[in-house]
Amino acid sequence: MESDARERAALVAFFLPLTRRTCEELAVGDETIAAYLADVLAEFARSDRLHRIRAADGRRVESVVEMLAVARTLEGADAERAFHRYLGDYTLFMSGLFRPFVERGGHLGWYLAEGARAYARVASLGGDARRDRLLYRELATRFEHYAGALDYLRKVRFPGLAGPDPFGAFLREIATMVGAPSRN
Repeated sequence: MESDARERAALVAFFLPLTRRTCEELAVGDETIAAYLADVLAEFARSDRLHRIRAADGRRVESVVEMLAVARTLEGADAERAFHRYLGDYTLFMSGLFRPFVERGGHLGWYLAEGARAYARVASLGGDARRDRLLYRELATRFEHYAGALDYLRKVRFPGLAGPDPFGAFLREIATMVGAPSRN
């Protein structure tokens, strides 16, 4: 558990200067948005976090369509809020850092719409501090801009992610900077 916290802190420390610089260069977002983007990148640097939604039979759910089907089975506002935050984060990560992969499937427009809708749902469910609701409302409103910022970050700072194994390239790239993150 402690090693997970250290690994996460190292990943956030690695990504935060990159997201700050990207936001400054593109004149999008602020320090709060840059920190959130860094947190999303750190979260999904572990493959077990990328596909953590499970179907009723226990298998990993790897498509947004399947994720939305799972959402129908959620009980309670906390579970719904957590699910929609994950969906927003997942679609932001994929439509930003792995945009060519999403585009190849013809799903970019859908990811952008579902991501914005997911963050809007998080903001509307309440339960978080007002500041958090404002953050999720901002992410919903300007989702395409922030996904575009991550796409820019990929192009400028991680050009190797355009190859045949972009996720593997992502893990190798950050491993050279912060040590090998877990593939669990």
